Amino acid sequence: MTTSISSPAWNGAVAFEDDVVKFDIANGRFGERMTLDEAERRILRGSDNMKIVKIEVFGYCMAQIFDFTIFKYYLSKPDSHLVIIKFDNGEWWSFHFIYVSTPIGSTSELPESMLAIVKHGFDTTNETNSTGIFASPVLELFKNFQIWSWLVKSDESKSNVKQLFKWLRSKSLPNNQFTDFTKEIFNKLARIKTWERLQGVVRSPWKQKGGSEWSGTIRYIHPGGREDLEDHQIMDLKDMVDSDGKNSIVKVKVYKIPLSERYWTNLILFHSYVVFQTQNREGEDWWWSLEKNTQCIALQRGPTEPSVRDWLGGEKRCQSWFYWKPQLVDEGTCAGISLADLIEFLHDNDELNITYHGITENCQCHAQVIFRWLTNKELNYGRFASAVTGINRWWTGISNPRPRTE
Repeated sequence: MTTSISSPAWNGAVAFEDDVVKFDIANGRFGERMTLDEAERRILRGSDNMKIVKIEVFGYCMAQIFDFTIFKYYLSKPDSHLVIIKFDNGEWWSFHFIYVSTPIGSTSELPESMLAIVKHGFDTTNETNSTGIFASPVLELFKNFQIWSWLVKSDESKSNVKQLFKWLRSKSLPNNQFTDFTKEIFNKLARIKTWERLQGVVRSPWKQKGGSEWSGTIRYIHPGGREDLEDHQIMDLKDMVDSDGKNSIVKVKVYKIPLSERYWTNLILFHSYVVFQTQNREGEDWWWSLEKNTQCIALQRGPTEPSVRDWLGGEKRCQSWFYWKPQLVDEGTCAGISLADLIEFLHDNDELNITYHGITENCQCHAQVIFRWLTNKELNYGRFASAVTGINRWWTGISNPRPRTE
């Protein structure tokens, strides 16, 4: 038996076990083979409205880790993930794909991918600690294995069990798509967070500091003035800038400037922001900048790229004329996404309610999320800056992207 990394397609089979102590992968004890319908009936036990109140995702790897470089690699690319869900009756259940070389309860000689649904017990307290109610649910499943595991992220949920199984029955998972399944199930059940800021994250036991000035608003800066809009007004902003959804985003760039022009390098300490161009069917185009600072998210419109690249709200970004100027970090193209879509993305990701933090939720994190979403391309700030960012995230446990799936 191996993990789901190179498993065949899933055909809907479930390995069901209502006692995690009996579930022993090392010795081939995977529980009872059944269908999703049977598993749903076993969990609900006659209840029609059992709710899901919490979801957690753990990453894990079975490799030997000798140094931080290897550990950092597996943080972003774990062998697999484990989803564990808490129901309103206090029970915790894990959902995890396994690859069974000799299918349980089956006459087939072919290996099979199965969704293991395992009960881990009850939560006897009102709140969980920083790693859930267990040191790690992964260790309970993988008995007798040398394994590293870490909590990727957790969030509250307002879904119910029937909706979960209805969604599971609609899934068709070809080979090697199980990581996508983990992302989808988290996005489906989580209340306000999304997967994109979560991958490769370790939760920290220390409290984060910062963001005391955060206003939770988006500032729209345009040639005629500016408006500050709160979270519930963000759809009004969509009507202001792209009411018919015809302003397509075509070019996307990320620039950086030093946090202070007294520095002689911007290798580590820098402010980054996204610049993009929109075009409509009439051939009219505008340039925009989008960025996060300690107070708000700023969206700026201008007639040319330099008007938003070099300026913000009437002030020049870099005052010195002989040394500093905005430096291009990366660029890409965008297809099929309008400015209206981007505004909705900010709303669905709950960006205005993600408080600014100097390390974990700063301008660089925000630019990475926006650039990835618009271009389907990872933003790389450079080897040294990325290494420092990785260390900071490892020590402080960043909260990384989040949909409203209520």
